Amino acid sequence: SYMAQSAVPATRAPIRVGVVGVGVMGSNHARVLADLPGASLVGIADPDLAQSKKVADFLGCKAVANVDELLGLKPDAVVVAAPSHLHHDIALAAIQAGAHVLVEKPIAPTVEEGEAIVAAAKAAGVTLMIGHVERFNPAVEAIRNAIRGEEILSIGITRVGPFPPRMSNVGVVIDLAVHDIDLICHFAGSEIAEIQPQVKAAVAEREDIALLQFRTANGVLAHI
Repeated sequence: SYMAQSAVPATRAPIRVGVVGVGVMGSNHARVLADLPGASLVGIADPDLAQSKKVADFLGCKAVANVDELLGLKPDAVVVAAPSHLHHDIALAAIQAGAHVLVEKPIAPTVEEGEAIVAAAKAAGVTLMIGHVERFNPAVEAIRNAIRGEEILSIGITRVGPFPPRMSNVGVVIDLAVHDIDLICHFAGSEIAEIQPQVKAAVAEREDIALLQFRTANGVLAHI
């Protein structure tokens, strides 16, 4: 006779996560992580100690002044929500410490810095993700399911909204259109092959109006 043993799945320890930068987006990341089953928010880092202490007290985690102190808490993963000109250095520090990284968009201000982050993550064997939240929007998921198996001919996306104050030095293409460009690739299952951009700065330093046309490698036409 033999005894049958049932395989009891081992309970996985929560993923230890730290957040760098607790402005609007960073505070959101921290709040969600503090609530998320399977995640443990170990700390937040921001040079504005008054703001980080306020967020940390509210969420019951530790506030530290910089990335090195945060990495000292040995997080498994780090969310980079600092201003974009700091993304490269922060992401590389986290990757070198062996942490998985979610970088808020835009990945970096230049293509070279973005590619350096991607290369570092590949070399270290850690997961790198960009904060393309629209991919996980239930409305986007519903559209994707509705058009599954269909041949897509063209995609039109219109994004309208009040003027965000941060737009003055970022521009709508990097700040908002990146989500829509990513959705074109997501829906078409292809990469962008051609682009015809028309942009204008009506009230800001950078472009605040953009009309963008695309053709994907598999022939889908799109406009934003």
